[in-house]
Amino acid sequence: MKSQGLPCQHTLRDGMAVTIRLQETTDAKALLDFYCALPEEDRQYLDDDVATPEWIRRFIQRTDFKTRYPIVAEAAGRIIGHAWLIRTQQGWMSHVGQLRFAVARDQQRKGLGLALVREILHIAENIGLDIMTARVLEDQVGVLCICEKLGFKREAVLQGYARDVQGHRRNLVILGNDISRIWDAMEMLVADMPPTRE
Repeated sequence: MKSQGLPCQHTLRDGMAVTIRLQETTDAKALLDFYCALPEEDRQYLDDDVATPEWIRRFIQRTDFKTRYPIVAEAAGRIIGHAWLIRTQQGWMSHVGQLRFAVARDQQRKGLGLALVREILHIAENIGLDIMTARVLEDQVGVLCICEKLGFKREAVLQGYARDVQGHRRNLVILGNDISRIWDAMEMLVADMPPTRE
């Protein structure tokens, strides 16, 4: 895969310098450490049991940079954020990408999630996607707020369609928007509260 302008440096709101780069096969242990360090409260909203060596191994094996494009945020030798884009190469959804991301608890509210989303949007544009979607549990109020600030619209609420890692059924919200509109919303957000890309 082409570098998509990565690695690059971002400076977060607290002044921390973060490197965002493509995920590598050698990141398995650091990714496992990252997900194991997430509080259970945060992990329950992810769509798989990510804090297991089996999940990390499967995820890295399935990374082909054709249908799955993962990136990591790294600072002081540890992974503090993980994001990826999922797309279908053929058929009627080949112009649509799905966004997923997670940020370390101690790095939240500093603009890291915004920086990761920005880099995923660069990848989406470079591979010719037009629309971005996200799947969020209805009680992930903070994530829904971020997505809606970025211009995502609620396309559907599927009652009881998701199960968290504890097995509880939850409502699944499907969000979507044109990538150009997400860029417009993001530029306004970044103007008000950067992280900055260097």
